[in-house]
Formats: sequence, structure tokens, C-alpha cells
Amino acid sequence: MNNFQDVWTNIVNLIADVKDVAVDDLSAETMLRTLELDSLDYVEMMVTIKRNYGITLEAELFINNPDITLGELCQHICE
Repeated sequence: MNNFQDVWTNIVNLIADVKDVAVDDLSAETMLRTLELDSLDYVEMMVTIKRNYGITLEAELFINNPDITLGELCQHICE
């Protein structure tokens, strides 16, 4: 099981870098759809998660859950 705080820090820093937003502007309630991620952003995030945590996230996770929040995504990775 992964530590939520470590996962949170990693994911938030990745998204902040990719979308050029401040880490402080992101919260656990931020929905991914509000960040206007494109398909390459999602692929980069999925590859980073696989590399760092050994977890394969399927695209269906994002397709079937368009309102998934950053907190929910991090919790999913921790499970």
C-alpha cells in the first residue's frame, strides 16, 4: 500500500508541471476535468504512476469517472 501523502505530492507536482499551475492552486477536491488535461497529459500521468508505484491505470478509469478528483485519484492509487 502506498502512502497517500507521497502519492499526493507526486501527482500534484506532475500536474502542476504539465499544466503550468501552482501546486497551491490544486486541492483534493479539484476535478481532473477542470484542469483541461489532454490525452497526452493522461498518458504521461499513467506512465508516471506505473513507473513510481507499479500500478497500471486504465483509460477507462478517467472515461467512466469524468468528475474524479485529485484526492480520489490518489486514494485509488493507494488502494
